[in-house]
Amino acid sequence: MGFSQLLFFYLVLCSMATTLLAHETDDRLALLGFKNGVTSDPSGALDSWNDTVYFCNWTGITCSHKHKGRVTAINLSMLGLGGFISPSIANLSFLNSIELSLNKFSSEIPQEIGHLQWLRYLNLSFNALHGIIPVSLANCSQLRFLHLSSNQLNGSIPVALGGTLDKLKVLALSKNSLTGVIPSSIGNLSSLVQLSLMSNNLQGIISEELGRLSNLVRFQVGDNSLHGTIPSVLFNISSIDFISVAVNQLHGRLPSTLGTKLFKNSQCFYIGGNMFSGTVPASLSNASLLEIDISLNQFSGTVPPIFLEGCMAFIISIYKNNQFKSQRCQGLELH
Repeated sequence: MGFSQLLFFYLVLCSMATTLLAHETDDRLALLGFKNGVTSDPSGALDSWNDTVYFCNWTGITCSHKHKGRVTAINLSMLGLGGFISPSIANLSFLNSIELSLNKFSSEIPQEIGHLQWLRYLNLSFNALHGIIPVSLANCSQLRFLHLSSNQLNGSIPVALGGTLDKLKVLALSKNSLTGVIPSSIGNLSSLVQLSLMSNNLQGIISEELGRLSNLVRFQVGDNSLHGTIPSVLFNISSIDFISVAVNQLHGRLPSTLGTKLFKNSQCFYIGGNMFSGTVPASLSNASLLEIDISLNQFSGTVPPIFLEGCMAFIISIYKNNQFKSQRCQGLELH
């Protein structure tokens, strides 16, 4: 091998080493930028984040085995960390998981997180985050889990989330101060298993487009200001085992086939605190329901016998403020 060839390979190796070192430096600086945003660390979790410890060995940090020195995950949940989430976190370009739940972060969610093209898991729930949900999260096309529940977020749910996050399995935005409507574009999230939007200030209707969520298991939109009816297509989703639309302004009658082919596999059904009327379908006797709450509605007629057998613990959740005919259960008269 000639001198010119040796020189070429030497220069290539030097270039590769320089690039690798630069990336390691970038990721380390990005983590230090994140640390600078932490103003409260009661357990000293970030004490190891210093020059004496290789940053891939810092508390809560996971690096790639394939790509040396590239951070792939941050897990700092339940540490009581306070302060703000620094936008520098978005400089960790190989990041696929951010777990910061159950802390005391009180900033806005950095819109720069939308630059993380490999991000699959984002959990910022149970903090004190405020501001809006960044539209830029729609750019995280690999996202599977988006947990932002139990914060102080306001504004509307970005319509764009339903246009690009076709791999999303969990969308959890409960217990915030979100306003506006439930975007019909959420019906495009074909992989969605859990939709949790309860305890916000959402208005409008439950769109029939949500009936396209063929893999949905949990549907939680209770404690909002939704009106209209429950679209019948929602009951056609055979995978659902948990439905909660309680404490809204919904009305209408329950389908007579609710407990057969439409609702046979569900275990929890919460529709209390609405304005539903008519009779309770006798077909519910065929359902596998473990818990049911239809209280505080305008139902009338008689209760299906299955709810009287053994005086189930949740029977009180059936009678309260409805208009059922008086019936007896093992010597107890229920009204």
